[in-house]
Amino acid sequence: MREILFYPGSYSPLHIGHLCLANYIIEQMRDRFDELWFSLTPSNPFKEDNLLLPDDFRRRWAESLLREHPKIRLSLDEWELPQPNYTLRTMQYLHEKYPDSHFTLLMGLDSLLWLHKWYHSDELTQTTDILVYPRPGYHLPEDFEMPARTRVIDDVPTYEVSSTDIRERLEEGKDLPYLLATSIGDPLYQELLELIRTSGHRNGAEE
Repeated sequence: MREILFYPGSYSPLHIGHLCLANYIIEQMRDRFDELWFSLTPSNPFKEDNLLLPDDFRRRWAESLLREHPKIRLSLDEWELPQPNYTLRTMQYLHEKYPDSHFTLLMGLDSLLWLHKWYHSDELTQTTDILVYPRPGYHLPEDFEMPARTRVIDDVPTYEVSSTDIRERLEEGKDLPYLLATSIGDPLYQELLELIRTSGHRNGAEE
């Protein structure tokens, strides 16, 4: 059975922080996981759709960045599900669609702290293995009750960069080719600039 680390997010846009984290984890835990899937989420019950870059652009952008590592790929499985997307439904769908694979959910510590507010969170934590990576500025309270199938990993480098911050800097006219792992002359980079500066994506939660 294949072991898949499933990493959902809006990735608006995918950036070097996401890539470095995924690269580190899949190599550090290569004896446990066969692949890491970036799951591009079309909508999120905690975010307004107008804060996201267009779905098609996010897909093309992610595809362009996820070609270099043999164990990391893009998943659009959540696009096949009714919206809004709920993680419990996604994990149930994955196990039905890929019966020869076992999926572990990857999330940041900030998400773990809010997990009790997710759709049917008790059922999710009872049926899903969860791997949690640190996020700058977030810490577990001393009285936090860790779900039984959840593991927090500490030996992971953290990156103080977010898609929200990147969108704001681009709108201010800053050049960020290294944060975006894409050359300024790349047509996708120029398309991103046009989307950011004409549509106004400055507000929203960090990603």
